[in-house]
Amino acid sequence: MFSHSTNKEITYSGTDSYKYVNKLLKNGTELWIISPYISFDYAKLLVKYSKKKKIWLITSHNATNLKSIKYFESFSKFYKKILKSAVFFAFLAIATYLLNFHLLFGIMFALTLFLGFMSILSFKKKHLPNLKIKFSDKVFIHEKIYISDKEAITGSANLTFSGQHKNIEHIELTDSAEKINGLKMHFHSLWETL
Repeated sequence: MFSHSTNKEITYSGTDSYKYVNKLLKNGTELWIISPYISFDYAKLLVKYSKKKKIWLITSHNATNLKSIKYFESFSKFYKKILKSAVFFAFLAIATYLLNFHLLFGIMFALTLFLGFMSILSFKKKHLPNLKIKFSDKVFIHEKIYISDKEAITGSANLTFSGQHKNIEHIELTDSAEKINGLKMHFHSLWETL
């Protein structure tokens, strides 16, 4: 609809917020995001980007697409289940060894090694050490903020297809280091309260 820019500020209102938000998400080396609504496509995009950059995300269980939440949670739960199984079989292997059940010990030891190997593989594939998520369930956080190391966007656009491509949204982009640092401080204080 309209766009106004100065040396350090861009104000945009229209249906193409993605042109600014997607660029920020792709180019930043670290990202801090607040969006109560996140669609599955953007959840997959954040997971993809988290393999090369650190991302902190504040969203809501109540608002975010259930498929997106299950997708985010699957990365930590799958790894933990296999690791617990490996630990369980390790204890069984030790017990069978101590009870002189050598054949059973061999089987339990083999299962322990197999599950340990599987947990290492699943950790590499399914664990996202660079994507930290906090769900705001006590209070509904309605603000939308996207921060990278060199720019920040505030406004009304959620991290959904509609918010980025269909709805008329108002966003403000800045590359002012002072404003970016202020938004990061706001993000971290909010993160600590959740």
